[in-house]
Amino acid sequence: MTRFGPFIELGLLAGLLAALASLAWGYPSTLWAGDDYSLQYLAAACNAGARIRDLAMHPSMTMGYHPAVLFYVFSWLAAFAALGAGAIGSDLAYFDRLIDNAPLLFISLKACAILVTGLLVFACRQSLARLAPAGVVLLAIALYFAVTPQSVFRAVYPLTETFALAVNALFAVGLVRFAKNPLGWGPYVLNGFVVAFAYLLKVSFLYVYAALVVAFLYVGLFGGRRWGPLLGRFVASHARGSLWLRRLGSSSSAGSISWRCCDCIGQF
Repeated sequence: MTRFGPFIELGLLAGLLAALASLAWGYPSTLWAGDDYSLQYLAAACNAGARIRDLAMHPSMTMGYHPAVLFYVFSWLAAFAALGAGAIGSDLAYFDRLIDNAPLLFISLKACAILVTGLLVFACRQSLARLAPAGVVLLAIALYFAVTPQSVFRAVYPLTETFALAVNALFAVGLVRFAKNPLGWGPYVLNGFVVAFAYLLKVSFLYVYAALVVAFLYVGLFGGRRWGPLLGRFVASHARGSLWLRRLGSSSSAGSISWRCCDCIGQF
């Protein structure tokens, strides 16, 4: 791009944030009129505040069907941005405080979602810069928001899919590292964390693991590498990752998540 390229990109990002803020302002909604994720947000914020107050792992249905760890943490941070220390507690007064401030919590949720979307767009742009020209990357990001109304909607009313851009950004970084050094341990460890991060958001995000396996096969077939060392790294990295996750699962209160990570992904 020209020397004005960074300013153009910042202008486009500012325009996107302004458009999302206008959408939230022009089509107001209440927490009680939203979908089930609106109530999941309130439940996650309430549960996280109680866990912090009591230093205990109270059961949470927010992560009952998907790991949704990032959504869970994001929900409490949005509540903390609105209420400060008032977002921590475990008694009836704490619950009443959250219910009484539900409109403010929902405003904070949408504002934080717009801000996070802007940060993720920037991160995705930076990570994809090594894979394609700037114009192509900007077009891809524009298509992400244009391909379905849900992309824009979930940039304002967040759920697990809101953080898909983070998965794609990390995937691009891992892919570039692996392409540069397919026999090094670093790319395998990095991609193990990428896949684990994707899984802890949503099980269906394990498409990242499938994509990395395809990249591995492509390097093996067309990258001029001998299959022996390449396959050895692949198998050894999975074995090490599985062993590490099994040890983590046996010593952690979140053992069920660790075991499922082990069964599903190993360590790329």
